[in-house]
Amino acid sequence: MKPAGVNAPGKPSIHGKSNPANAIKKPSVKEPSGQRPVQPALTSALKSPKSGVSAGKTIPAKELFIKTAANMGFPKDALSVALLVFARYFSVPLNPALMKTLRREILASGNLSSPETQAEKTALEAEALSSLIALDKGVELSPQALEHYARFFSFPDESFGRQDKKGDRDPDERDREKSPEAEDLRILSEEQEQNDGVLAFLNQLPGKNGQHWLVFPFSVTVKGIDFQVFLRLLRKEPGSSGETGHSHLIVDISGPKKQWRCFLKKTGEKFLADLRVYPSQRPKTLKTLQKKAENVLKDGRALFGSFKGFDEILVRNGEEAPSWADDLCPESLPSIDEQV
Repeated sequence: MKPAGVNAPGKPSIHGKSNPANAIKKPSVKEPSGQRPVQPALTSALKSPKSGVSAGKTIPAKELFIKTAANMGFPKDALSVALLVFARYFSVPLNPALMKTLRREILASGNLSSPETQAEKTALEAEALSSLIALDKGVELSPQALEHYARFFSFPDESFGRQDKKGDRDPDERDREKSPEAEDLRILSEEQEQNDGVLAFLNQLPGKNGQHWLVFPFSVTVKGIDFQVFLRLLRKEPGSSGETGHSHLIVDISGPKKQWRCFLKKTGEKFLADLRVYPSQRPKTLKTLQKKAENVLKDGRALFGSFKGFDEILVRNGEEAPSWADDLCPESLPSIDEQV
């Protein structure tokens, strides 16, 4: 069931002014003839034995994207890097005309292309990431819908709606004595997802190459403490292009005094967990959190199905506003000659 005013991909809808669900339509930007998309060009350059790739030499991925942006005629700023990072991550062909349109739309919402603070950078990356996710799903978001959807890629804050407070349940039933089990979390997330028309609609749509981004925001109270949670799940189904069996679970949790970002990743047969806490904790506290995490994550079958244990569980200090570009593209890539 789609929200009011939202048409399926391929059927443009009428943009509304107040409800972000009134503004999802099929992208209108097409690849101009004679202009090669960045993703296929970059991929073929990396694979070709005559590509000019320096044997055994790698450079940070972001450095390569800065050079790519300059070669496309765009500023070497945070916005250009974010768009190229996410386009590669989703295997989305990004030609100059499309990149120009995305930049214009994101900057029109008030973001700075070269943010001065980490919080501003995270907000910019959240909108860029949201734009590429929507594009990968075959839809275009209006400025209102983009701002609304991008909110779920930042840390949740106090303004995040506590929908359960509007219900008829007794308040004592919402306050739990222990952390909810996996089934409780599933019910909570699905209930609150259905209250958001844009989110529920976008969660139904897979990406073009078989990957599927699902986003679930919810709130929960444990021992009188309120926690706001943004859960994002990225799956790649077997047989789809890219890495088979690849999946990510990225969760942001915000409490009154601390925030956490949790990465649970399955690549092939390997399971990795990366947990970050803010504000920074002492080494002794991190060691205690490490033991707690190992205990909680000892059974991940509810998350990943087939499970043989985590190959690595890392607990460390993080940032108040972590970077999506850094998290989703941390590796180095082969160095390519300027002539490519």
